[in-house]
Amino acid sequence: MTTLAKVRELVRDYCVDAREDGGCSKHPDAPHGFNRNQSHCEDRYVCDCEYWQPDPANSREIASACVEFVLSPELDELVARAQRTEDAEARLALQQDEATRLRVENNDLAHMHRGMQETIDSLKARVTRFSLALATATAEGAVDPDHPATEELLTAGAYEPPAPVDAAIAAGAQS
Repeated sequence: MTTLAKVRELVRDYCVDAREDGGCSKHPDAPHGFNRNQSHCEDRYVCDCEYWQPDPANSREIASACVEFVLSPELDELVARAQRTEDAEARLALQQDEATRLRVENNDLAHMHRGMQETIDSLKARVTRFSLALATATAEGAVDPDHPATEELLTAGAYEPPAPVDAAIAAGAQS
């Protein structure tokens, strides 16, 4: 059975072009002969093999090894592994996108929460000021305490005024 490593080894070995000191290639497929034009240009004997490069596509041994490899189960395993890697990378990218979306959404919610808390604090302050003004007005007799609207305003929203308001009402009642 031919493996990918074996095909790579065959290609690497085929492409090694050992040359003698005289410039001739020892490669078994190298063409040898008198290169007339190059010999005239360089004013020396030039062999055809000196400018030849091995081409693995021309080797029958490499071609048959490649065919055997393509038909082998190792290629299927390599393709399946590559597909699993691509699928895992795609899932990772989706998870990273989802994490980014959730971070943005979380930041938006935190910003909204801060804005709502500021609004609640502002409303509480307004209710406290209104309750204090109403209690003071009631204590001074400016508002009828027995009127149903006064009672409703004092207890609206089940909001309990802070202790100082109660103290101000008690102080106003004693005077």
